Amino acid sequence: MQLTYSHTAANQHAIYDVNGIISSGWQYLMMTYQGNQSVPVRLYWDIEGTFQLNHSEEVGLFDCKKTDLHVFPVYIAPQTKRLQLSLEFEIASEHSIELKQVEQMSLATFLSLAWSKKYQSFCFDLNANSYSMSYNRYRGLKLLENKRELTSLENLASAEISEEQACYLLDENEPPLFTSGELVSVVIPVFNVNSNYLLESVQSVKGQSYRSVECIVVVHSDIPQELEDLLKREGNDIQLVIIKGEDLGTFAHLVNQGIKQAKGTRLLILHPDDLLSTNSVAWFMQEDADIVYCNEVYVNSLGQFMTSYQKPNWSPELLLAHNYLSKGVLFKMSVIKAVGEWNSRFEHAAEYDYYLRSTEQASSLVRIKRFGYKQRLANDLTQWATVTTTPTSERGKQAIEEALIRRKLHGNVTIKDAEANLYSVSYHLQREEKISIIICTRDQPQLLDRCLTSIFEKTDFPNYEVIVVDNGSREEKTFQIFNTWKSKEEMRFKVVRDERPFNFSALNNQAVRQSSGTILVLLNNDIEVISRSWLNDMAGYAIQEDIGAVGALLYYGSGHVQHAGAVFNDVAPIHSYYKGWLTNDSVSKLVQLQRNFLAVTGACLMVKRTLYEAVGGLEEAFESSYNDMHFCMELYRLGKRNLFIPEASLYHHESISRGRLQTIETQEEWMKELGQFRSLWGYYFQEDPYVGTHTY
Repeated sequence: MQLTYSHTAANQHAIYDVNGIISSGWQYLMMTYQGNQSVPVRLYWDIEGTFQLNHSEEVGLFDCKKTDLHVFPVYIAPQTKRLQLSLEFEIASEHSIELKQVEQMSLATFLSLAWSKKYQSFCFDLNANSYSMSYNRYRGLKLLENKRELTSLENLASAEISEEQACYLLDENEPPLFTSGELVSVVIPVFNVNSNYLLESVQSVKGQSYRSVECIVVVHSDIPQELEDLLKREGNDIQLVIIKGEDLGTFAHLVNQGIKQAKGTRLLILHPDDLLSTNSVAWFMQEDADIVYCNEVYVNSLGQFMTSYQKPNWSPELLLAHNYLSKGVLFKMSVIKAVGEWNSRFEHAAEYDYYLRSTEQASSLVRIKRFGYKQRLANDLTQWATVTTTPTSERGKQAIEEALIRRKLHGNVTIKDAEANLYSVSYHLQREEKISIIICTRDQPQLLDRCLTSIFEKTDFPNYEVIVVDNGSREEKTFQIFNTWKSKEEMRFKVVRDERPFNFSALNNQAVRQSSGTILVLLNNDIEVISRSWLNDMAGYAIQEDIGAVGALLYYGSGHVQHAGAVFNDVAPIHSYYKGWLTNDSVSKLVQLQRNFLAVTGACLMVKRTLYEAVGGLEEAFESSYNDMHFCMELYRLGKRNLFIPEASLYHHESISRGRLQTIETQEEWMKELGQFRSLWGYYFQEDPYVGTHTY
């Protein structure tokens, strides 16, 4: 194969065609690169007649200081028609590349995961020292090196700095962007504030690299005159508006008065204890969405880094469980006018209520991955005035209940944790639905009987059927169990014999055609029901128009978590919080929130029949692995939201029926099916939109 320059795209990316015979399978591309800038390398493959982002993957980075071969692991699908390489420059730069060699990857190398960036260490040389680090840190440092001198930033390469702090510091040390454009209004409501914190907040607005900014400080009438004078002196060289607030010093009252003074087309609320990063507004203004939000860091009283908070992309179900948007949210003024005033009735939950209302009005919401907002954690933060003593958790619950009414949804809101303001929402089915539960099995009678017993004895949803797909059972005990349950549950249980070679997708597809439910559940034979309301809890979400697949919280028999949603990483989709132990700590509380994921496991998956049929069921090319992941991704491509519901809890005695990668044949099967899955959804292996601090 050879590389031929094709063109430079409008975004400055240099595009190369890969010419010659394309061999399929897992391979290494070995290339040389010469240039003035380090640059990420993305491989595109055409399997549907065109190049598209889904069918691409960042395979690595060309290091401008590296003189020997760059080696990139790739998977080439058998159906690949063409290949392209994209060198993703931020600014076009002179360079040359050459493809030297293509080498097949062995099964042993594949299974070792030595090809994965997740498990590799990358070497970065700085100030005559050599540092070993993760790919993400190495990539960030190399791209920062394109823009500025790094000699004073050696701490970013040091192992003494955590990954999350390094990620923040890479953003913090970006050169100022010095841009301008539409006017942005930053409103700072002030009541009983530490004057030093407030001055630092104003200075962080004053120091923005985006120059078209006005700062509106709404000072409550109780604020001392000397503090007001200090603010006026700070505002000499920015558009600073200081107004005296009226009425009570509630957060909502002060924000509303600031909004009335705003002249900008976009508006950001900055709490008086908090700070903006130098490029915050410039980063925000790179997006044209109705609502834009950023990642946050928590700093101490001195403004020093404590920890970071990475938010997922827009996640409606998570927002109904927790105010994950937190702070650092930019609104178009058109949205603010459509939503109306902040409601002081919700007191400390007024911000949460406003997010619920504004996201209903917005047609687009975008998260920027930058750490643009610094939230201070200290003992002397602003204490906003309140009218009543009602706990914030109760006000938040009320805000969710009113959101459900506005959205014409019928459900109950429960406070899961009053201190952390965490909630769960369970929905009522407004019409009778029939649910078809489909279980594939081959013998393993004890396993199957435990599964069936738990379904029929524990499930409190009345209108369901269980269809067992018998894929060639031979043991007499298995047939005895079939007959027992046919006798006990004549109207709700049946067995479909299907002796084809094992293909999980084909077996389920055939069973669906013989089912009668409007809602389908794919269930493994090694599942055991825990929560009686599992079908009600899942169906309340599954029946909603915008919802795709719904998954449950699965435990091992030991009590450790087996599945709490699927997270895409550099290797493969993995179970969130896999083998974790749920306690009363903050991580466990966050794991047990309803939230959106790209995918959930097919070991217990609920979906509307209409959607199952719309995507053609499970893809039968995936005989044993990734059929569930691919199915969920097809729903995601349709614009549906897949989600995880912790209230539906079950045991999963995982893969007892088939084992896991115990033979060369099963290992080769996994190698092939993972490659095929990556060929269809490669982009998301580095860009899972729902990964954040809430996922583990």
